[in-house]
Amino acid sequence: MTIKELERRTGLPRTSIRFYEQEDLLHPERRENNYRDYSERDVRTLEKIKLLRQLSLEVEAIRRLQAGELTLREALGAQAQVLEGDRAGLERYSRVCQEISRTGATYEELDPGPWLSALAEQSLPPSRRVDPSQADAIAAAPYPWRRFFARALDLAWMEVLWAVLQYHVLHWYWPDHGLMGVADSLVTTWGGWCLLMAVEPILLCTWGYTPGKWMLRLKVRREDGHKLDWERALVRTARIFLRGFALGVPFLNLLCLGTCYDRCQKERVMPWDQGLRYTTRPAGKKRAATCVAVILLAAPPNWLVADLSWRLPNPSGPLTPEQVVENYNFLERRADSIWGERPALSLEPDGRWREAPPAYQDSWVWLDVEDSEWGPVEFATDEDGSVTGFSLAWSPHGNPYGENLELWWPTTEFLPNLFLALSPGAEDWSFPWGQAYSHKREGAVGLTLALDQVDFSRTGSRLSRRQEDLGGLTGAVEVLLSEGYQPTIETGRLLQLDPGSGALTIRFTAALPG
Repeated sequence: MTIKELERRTGLPRTSIRFYEQEDLLHPERRENNYRDYSERDVRTLEKIKLLRQLSLEVEAIRRLQAGELTLREALGAQAQVLEGDRAGLERYSRVCQEISRTGATYEELDPGPWLSALAEQSLPPSRRVDPSQADAIAAAPYPWRRFFARALDLAWMEVLWAVLQYHVLHWYWPDHGLMGVADSLVTTWGGWCLLMAVEPILLCTWGYTPGKWMLRLKVRREDGHKLDWERALVRTARIFLRGFALGVPFLNLLCLGTCYDRCQKERVMPWDQGLRYTTRPAGKKRAATCVAVILLAAPPNWLVADLSWRLPNPSGPLTPEQVVENYNFLERRADSIWGERPALSLEPDGRWREAPPAYQDSWVWLDVEDSEWGPVEFATDEDGSVTGFSLAWSPHGNPYGENLELWWPTTEFLPNLFLALSPGAEDWSFPWGQAYSHKREGAVGLTLALDQVDFSRTGSRLSRRQEDLGGLTGAVEVLLSEGYQPTIETGRLLQLDPGSGALTIRFTAALPG
């Protein structure tokens, strides 16, 4: 018969059966595939062990009985004397309880001195009653999927807490594509594990369970049955992260999980459970279904927390210059994480550049603010101090390394976020915030591309466009000076007559409707 049938026949859990095999009290046959094959004799042996253990007989005494070194009469006769001694000791403690009760003393009036002296004459014998289904168990729990889902539940909600910390406290944003997308996944995993290593040891040494273990009825204790101390629990969780999940590294973690599954199937003790007692109790289908549901329920909050990280600090107007700057700095910090191609720009509250856009030569060159080609953002305000528009001058130095000067790339890189910071739209940005940003940015980029249609080679050229997607925002571009350039068939690109020697000054403006 299988071990599952043996559990049902004897009423002993699998961990106890494995314990008795480990103690060499049970010797099942092995099939050709190396699986254990239990017989009726094994059932009878376990029932005998169960009876003798409930009579508080030591495991060593049962081993001697099986070896013929001790007769049943001798073993139980000696055990009866031990239990009689325990009973006498307990009766003495019972009499002390009765005598204290008869005095009628209250808790405040109780004088413990004489009674402690009386009890010190004979210490309370430890209870020797044994429930073999609980006291006898090996350290390895043979339910790999139950252990995995218990851990998955705990980790899923730790990752939700980490998302709150990452996005809304630390303001860490990572690109979600390519190698940076892998890095983002690792940061999420590591963040969740860091929180788990901070929280799980506290739960194990105080409550005794994590939510996942409690729900799936897993128990990990010291060999003496007491809860783990904080240091031991911390080391255990760290070793699980290192050896069980391979630090969350993709593919390598699957290999480690597979190894753990195989080890669990063979009822071998996990490295982090050495010296501990890890047991399971029947969880039932309802608990299993609830566990899976709780794990799945962690996904919506995680997504919501990430989506809220796209919410503008000031999503609706009218806005002050400081609020526009706050919006712009936020968009540069948050949205630039998508592209990951350049450092984020930032403005001072008065519109001066703290981190200015780079110059274009043969490649992007990150310059000091003093060397930037871009002037400060100058805000126009009404009598209430609310921003009605802005203007921004740009004087590209030219490209000494080629014939052409590219204008569309710098403008489409830096202007859209300025447009969005000024006017998020006629209606407030709303949930889902990430989708709202994508929609609004399309409109801002469209406005910028429309402005690139101006003739940058002719001084005095001007072009304006109104963008309804941005609440009727009007963007305009004016060429204040253009010398040494000729137009090309491509918009946003000029031919340099003498590479790097031309003079060009452009002013961009934006105005809110009304």
